[in-house]
Amino acid sequence: MVKANNDAGQAKCYATLIVKPASDRHAMKMRLIESCHSVQTNVVEGGAAPEISRSFRDLHVRPGEPCTMEVVITGKPPPKVSKLSIAALADRTATR
Repeated sequence: MVKANNDAGQAKCYATLIVKPASDRHAMKMRLIESCHSVQTNVVEGGAAPEISRSFRDLHVRPGEPCTMEVVITGKPPPKVSKLSIAALADRTATR
């Protein structure tokens, strides 16, 4: 999950990661099912609520290789962005 806040509002993007073998037997395919939304909570002169302008994309990686998933977030003033990694989300779920 990625969350962005500024004085004008907030945006959130959630993704569910599905990992399965790809057609190349030495690769894994990562499929993301996502949900992104933005909400303007205040009117700020010259401002804009955060918006996810490019969200997560599918990846092909070899087993054991690291990968990075990126999003592009815009807003005025520049939003404060926080993120939770897959491991952090798993830890939070396990402790509930």
